[in-house]
Amino acid sequence: TSIEQSEWLRAESSYQHLIETWRKMSRYWPMLVHHQELDRIEESLTKLEVYLHYQEDKDSQAELNNLINLIRHIPQRESLNLRNLF
Repeated sequence: TSIEQSEWLRAESSYQHLIETWRKMSRYWPMLVHHQELDRIEESLTKLEVYLHYQEDKDSQAELNNLINLIRHIPQRESLNLRNLF
């Protein structure tokens, strides 16, 4: 909502909080999650940082949605099911 309302300082503050949380969590994820998935998340975070810095509202929103999708995709990809076995 910060991006939609052009509250760039708040958006960057939220981003910094997200990065701190990600750095704490990402230490343990390589044991559980495919490395390529983590690389995609890191790349998306980097793009989002630049878009926020330059106050690119549409690009920021698109990258944020991409990031959310990447993170939501992890449990589906890592869960044990027949599709993952074959």
